[in-house]
Amino acid sequence: MIVIVKQDFDKKQQQENNLNQILENSHATLIDGSMLPDMARVDLHNNDVEALKTNLGEGWIIVPEIKYSVPDTKRKVIGKKLIH
Repeated sequence: MIVIVKQDFDKKQQQENNLNQILENSHATLIDGSMLPDMARVDLHNNDVEALKTNLGEGWIIVPEIKYSVPDTKRKVIGKKLIH
């Protein structure tokens, strides 16, 4: 299960937690950390969101990743007709 973890700016923690250690303890892997320390994309190996939530503490929000399908924009030719 892939989730997005982001800091709640209303409850932002003054101290920086060692996110890698927290993820390791929660059986999770950092997929994309380009927005750290505010947000990260994480793979939960055991789908245990509650354990991750407990290990991160109050200053974080955990939301599931949502995948969107993008429509195909290619034009297709069937016989002698062009279909959009």
